[in-house]
Amino acid sequence: MSRPMCVLKHFRHVGCTFRRLHHPVVATHPDRNVVRWRSSPPQQVEKKSDVDAILSRMTPDADMSQAVALLKALRVHVLFHGQTQAPLHGDARFQGACTSFERGCRGAGAGVLVSGLRSLLELGLPPSAPCVQAAQEMLLQRMHTLDTSQMVACLYYHHRFMQSPLQLRVVSALVAGVLDRLDALLPSDALLLLPSLHLFPDRALVEERLADLVPHMTEKETHKLLTAMAQRCVRSVPILRAVASSCVGHGRPDLKEALAVLYALRGLHFYHPQLYGHLLHHLPREVEACAHPTLVARLLTVCGHLRWRHTDLLDACSLWIQRNLSSCGSRELVAFVLAAAALNYCPEEGLLGQVVPLLGEEGQRPPSVTLDLAWALAVLDSVPRELLLRVLSKDFYNTLLAECGSTPSNHLKLLNLKGVLRKEHPECVFGCDLYLEPIKLSESPTIASCRQHVAQVLANFVPRDKCLSMHQVTDTGVFIDAEFIMNKYMKPLSLKSYGVLSEPESTLKKLPPHTKRLSLSVLFHRDLTLSSRALGGAHALGQRLLTHAGYTPVTVMYDEFSENKTELQKAKFLLERIKTCAAIS
Repeated sequence: MSRPMCVLKHFRHVGCTFRRLHHPVVATHPDRNVVRWRSSPPQQVEKKSDVDAILSRMTPDADMSQAVALLKALRVHVLFHGQTQAPLHGDARFQGACTSFERGCRGAGAGVLVSGLRSLLELGLPPSAPCVQAAQEMLLQRMHTLDTSQMVACLYYHHRFMQSPLQLRVVSALVAGVLDRLDALLPSDALLLLPSLHLFPDRALVEERLADLVPHMTEKETHKLLTAMAQRCVRSVPILRAVASSCVGHGRPDLKEALAVLYALRGLHFYHPQLYGHLLHHLPREVEACAHPTLVARLLTVCGHLRWRHTDLLDACSLWIQRNLSSCGSRELVAFVLAAAALNYCPEEGLLGQVVPLLGEEGQRPPSVTLDLAWALAVLDSVPRELLLRVLSKDFYNTLLAECGSTPSNHLKLLNLKGVLRKEHPECVFGCDLYLEPIKLSESPTIASCRQHVAQVLANFVPRDKCLSMHQVTDTGVFIDAEFIMNKYMKPLSLKSYGVLSEPESTLKKLPPHTKRLSLSVLFHRDLTLSSRALGGAHALGQRLLTHAGYTPVTVMYDEFSENKTELQKAKFLLERIKTCAAIS
């Protein structure tokens, strides 16, 4: 295939039609023809001529098949070119096609009937149109003659047209027909059934059948099914499990295909580490050969979203950016910084120093992105003082409020950044005019119950009334499940005597030697990265801020805590964890 045709074949999806030109100028002077094409009238005129060309095929004595072919050509043209439907309805040739279709409904084959009805509905004919009613009534009469794939194809488009009682009857009959023939479904039917799954009274049964079809699909069909599920927000766990198992059994996809699958999984909030590993572990070699900064940025972004901290892959992306820094725009560099912060990944020494000056002007980004970027650089311990002061100004805060309102996430990031300013540039704290009250992110009742469980066990050896302060948010936006003081003999000291650090009104007293103020944080699986287990960026920054504030952080993984059967075993586990983290002997 010649080079021009190789290029043109990739544009089939936009609906372009390339017709052979018979004018002699084309053969002898192709450049002249290009100039003429560029100076041609706007595309709207061309669209109109295309519609006229399609309608001109209609003859007064056209039969059913000709009418259906013409209607289908019009439907495809409207789909790709956005031609308005109203002018069509008043055209005598279009009306003639509709009349021919109506006359031929009774003797038409099932496939022709299904195709013609789809064209009529998608061309905007109302439910009261005689040709639409005739086709739908005939479809009801001949429902038993349709094979399963024809029923699925009809339901695929007809579920969007349920305005009249007749249309509701058609859809109900199609749903019942598909349910009766679930065993006859083919792998190619799965994609078409996705949009109408909500119509089935026994949806779980249909999903199980579709899941059974997945192993019989090709790799591309499986990827297409997963992408369609993400686009339509169809989160069926049986189908997703089958797709994941099928993808793991297939060969390793290239970078583009892997990204499409990963973005779909992320959009559906489907957690499958085995599939993540299958898709990502071989990509470091592909990154080295990649020529597009956008692909590397998308890969970093999806790794951040999935919390996938594969150090070899991150090293490969970091090295690629270092070697191709001049090819990267600010968008790609921002994606790199945000992903590195989310995964608590420290790039090669010196790279951030090269990246930060190239991130672009603040005015070119929305305030929310500027805040995310400043916070990410703070996680990476590389935020410039000037950026910190700009983000922590009242003017920036008011601009942020105007863009996206007051969100808890942004509120906590600003508190974190104020803590970073206090830690890194204490001389600037008094010049910071932004004051925010500490807040806590809302959590599910299950998570709150788990936190309460740990606090109850802790209260067995740290008296709750005198020595324990629970569920506090510090003025730097870091949540701690418990604050308490212990000496080297593991004896808790009274908070009433020495003060509560997380309460601004509390009067603090200097601790005795060999005594530590501890902050206990209960962590869950979501708080750690995958592939290589580490604290996520938010918690890593939180631990640093707690340490600077005067705490000795103690982290407890709830999964490890809950593995202990009895309350005594759990208390022993907590004590050992406190000894390990606080280095109390």
